[in-house]
Amino acid sequence: MRIAMMAGLLAAVGVVGAEPGLARVEGPWCLHTTLGMDAVSSRCDMPSYETCRAAMGGTSGASCTQNPYYAQPAAAPRARKASRRSY
Repeated sequence: MRIAMMAGLLAAVGVVGAEPGLARVEGPWCLHTTLGMDAVSSRCDMPSYETCRAAMGGTSGASCTQNPYYAQPAAAPRARKASRRSY
């Protein structure tokens, strides 16, 4: 009986202590910044080329490229118009 209660308590603590996963935002543009010693930081959440260029802020060693992994959201299907019957 004690083992079952202890297992239930540990399971409850594990569920309560679990943190939700971080949502990963992908955009069509990536900002790449050189950190030195062949290290590069990449942020691929830029919605436009202009936003990416503005985020560079004049930083030397920074560049913007298109995100090769970006998948454009699917367009909503168009509603079909009902045809009218003539009697």
